[in-house]
Amino acid sequence: MKKIAYVLGVAGLFAFVLAVAAKLFHIGGASILIGYGTIFNEIIVLPFIAFYLLRNNSKNKSIYILGVLSVFILIAGLFFKIQHWPGSFVMSILGIVLFFISTILFSNLLYKRDWD
Repeated sequence: MKKIAYVLGVAGLFAFVLAVAAKLFHIGGASILIGYGTIFNEIIVLPFIAFYLLRNNSKNKSIYILGVLSVFILIAGLFFKIQHWPGSFVMSILGIVLFFISTILFSNLLYKRDWD
């Protein structure tokens, strides 16, 4: 299951990076490919990774949920920014703030785990 998550993540990331490169070079269909890559990452890859994290870790599920939610919002904000849709700034800032909070909580969890 871990290998499937990695392969899906790399495939979604490759599609997204390829689409951004096509968008920079003004190649037709780049916006559609960005949409497909983002939707693939948001709907398939992130829930798959969240399911894997929640299944294998019985404690502190709220930190993992907050981390996945922050990445979801951040990717959506970046997608909105690339497509020049309204609301991108608010989503990006909210995603960054939630990501920093989840990173601090997760590093605190790892720090406590090392001393136990």
